[in-house]
Amino acid sequence: MDQFTSDPGCLQIRSFRAVFALERRLYKVDRWRLPFPYGVPLASLGYGLACLLAVLVAARLPVIGALVALVPPPVRLVLAPAALGMAAARLRVDARPAHRFAWAWARQRLARRRLRGFAALSASRARRMGDIVLAAHPAGGYRAARVRGPARVLLRYPARARDRGGRLDVYPLAGPPLDRARSVTIAAGAQLRVHGPARAAARLGLAGGRGR
Repeated sequence: MDQFTSDPGCLQIRSFRAVFALERRLYKVDRWRLPFPYGVPLASLGYGLACLLAVLVAARLPVIGALVALVPPPVRLVLAPAALGMAAARLRVDARPAHRFAWAWARQRLARRRLRGFAALSASRARRMGDIVLAAHPAGGYRAARVRGPARVLLRYPARARDRGGRLDVYPLAGPPLDRARSVTIAAGAQLRVHGPARAAARLGLAGGRGR
């Protein structure tokens, strides 16, 4: 097998996706051959038409239309859409073409921020969810976290807290888990900030801490 793969005349195919990922290109229109040796990708034509449509729509807007009119028509109607179409056809974001990435980005921005069981959840119902349990750090204590109210947080490990007016800083302490978890209620607009073990060790000597 090593002797076969080391042959200089052998073509190694690491992924069959590259073999079957065919790109449709346009080489001629009727009997007129396009002046491009490798043709024009059909995807770039689609992106170019979309950019041209966007320019035409923007030209009819009240304020943006005046700015678009300052651009010469050959640049506005031909060169800019063609350049943007070619650039969009070559663009790959997370191995996805431009239109798929734009669709995924729009869905992510317009989707609900709160989910329960992969179903949309309104903000009023989200406040009635269960208590928040902080994740434990492998070195002991808690992982660094930030919780915004309204919420109720359960502390299952020893910690020291400092009230900074609208923000409660929690510094984990060394020791076994508590026999009974302590509950901290965070009001609306307030914030609970949990520091990691390294930062907590550097600030354990601060005065004014309150044991929790």
